Amino acid sequence: MLDKKDPVLSFLAVYDTLLEARMEELESGLQDKMLRITDKYQDRAKELAEKMIGDVVRKIAAERQEIQNEMLSLRQQEQTEIRKLIKTMNLVSGAVLAASLISLTAIVTCFLC
Repeated sequence: MLDKKDPVLSFLAVYDTLLEARMEELESGLQDKMLRITDKYQDRAKELAEKMIGDVVRKIAAERQEIQNEMLSLRQQEQTEIRKLIKTMNLVSGAVLAASLISLTAIVTCFLC
């Protein structure tokens, strides 16, 4: 119904070309924005991951130090207990030796009498 030289058809052809060019610009701009947003979120995710890993490493180091301190404290307590036990054993040994000497003296005295 329209002639090839009809101005409406020419307008539609120009409009279609302009619309297609504009759509390409918008798609390109959208892709650029999506890449920037993706890069931004990747950078943020990396920062958060590094922060979380840093926090975990610090917590592990603190717990390690706490365990070392507790082990040192237990070792010191054990050494104190061992010293007390040695003193007690020395006292008991001395008492047994004294009792043995007294008994031996009593036996020798009885034989001499």
